[in-house]
Amino acid sequence: MQIFLTIISGVSVFVIGQIILKVCIDPIQEQRRVIGRIINATLFYSHDPDDILKAHEEVSKITSDLLAASALIPFYSFFEGLNQVFRRDIVLPRDTANRVIFEMRGWSGMTDAEGSKESIRRIKALLKLTFGLPKDQTAVEKMEAENERIYEQWQKGSSVKVRDVSDGVTSFWGQETG
Repeated sequence: MQIFLTIISGVSVFVIGQIILKVCIDPIQEQRRVIGRIINATLFYSHDPDDILKAHEEVSKITSDLLAASALIPFYSFFEGLNQVFRRDIVLPRDTANRVIFEMRGWSGMTDAEGSKESIRRIKALLKLTFGLPKDQTAVEKMEAENERIYEQWQKGSSVKVRDVSDGVTSFWGQETG
């Protein structure tokens, strides 16, 4: 009888764990994946105005995916309450999710690069995306000027020497010359 109870207890714990995983944790992970795709889109499409104009279809899809992923999360209000307890976003707060969706829809309908860049800026602010940029505006401007110079050299087909600050490795973009 003891063995039977042990087996039943083990199976019950496993089944309950799988239910929690599939019903609660997987939808939250899916929402985080979609937020990752939003981050990818904002980084990828924020550099070149021509790319921004080509982004409509993908941005529309990501917007609908965020809406769907948020709708799949059961007890959304409970998880929003946990955001306050743990001082981090377990789920994207509903108000923030709705505002991001609104901005993404606006972005997907933009026909001008400046409007698209403004939408991207608002999305980054809503998702609190800083990407570790320095707070000093002159340092940011220097970084942007250097990135622009490197990008222009790379577009011309010349080899660009870039020093990766994170690990001290020097790498090359473009074609090797000489």
